[in-house]
Amino acid sequence: MTKKVLILAAWCATMLAYPVSSFASSITLNFDSVNATGGPVDATAYFASFGVTVANVSGGTQVQIMDDATLYGGAALVPASSPNILMQNGSNDPVSFELDFATALTTFQFTIPGYQSPSSYPAWQAYAYNGATLLDSASDFLGFFQHAGPLSYTLDGPNITRVILASQNGHFAAFSGIPLDDLVLTAPETDVVAAPEPASLTLLGTGLLGLARAARRRTRRTPPVNA
Repeated sequence: MTKKVLILAAWCATMLAYPVSSFASSITLNFDSVNATGGPVDATAYFASFGVTVANVSGGTQVQIMDDATLYGGAALVPASSPNILMQNGSNDPVSFELDFATALTTFQFTIPGYQSPSSYPAWQAYAYNGATLLDSASDFLGFFQHAGPLSYTLDGPNITRVILASQNGHFAAFSGIPLDDLVLTAPETDVVAAPEPASLTLLGTGLLGLARAARRRTRRTPPVNA
């Protein structure tokens, strides 16, 4: 009996001392749940439903969700997922906007749709920050020679609190801002099992030791059974 109690004590102490495990949790924003068949839809409310705030939008522009079929009759882009894409509209000058995250991210992934003739993209840059600290960036300064198929880019953290997306149109590209699709937001998620405080481990050990002593006393006081 005593041996069993001591084994139980050792097992419980090991389990309680085991470090907290963690794993990543991702969501994909593909904008396709929004009905944009009647025209562009402001993306602010859509982002807010996922805890993302649209901020610092260049004056005279809007960040909008658009149905691909409304852009050159669907003959301009190759979306990562149909039918909708995200774009900043309203100016052919360089523009930018910011996404602020309620929960800091470990990575921020985005996809640039492919293009079909006669469309062309402006050059673009993307920056990931933790507060004012730049963590990572991606860019394409030859946007008008864009790829034929969708390409994905990843900005690495950890602790990305905001991302700035900038387009450098100079009155030559078909689109005022770079089209975007399938934003993947990945944040750390902690297991519900928490590491115990040292005092908790001490209390557990004391209690199990008491059980072991009680079991030993009972063993000594039990009279032998006659054969």
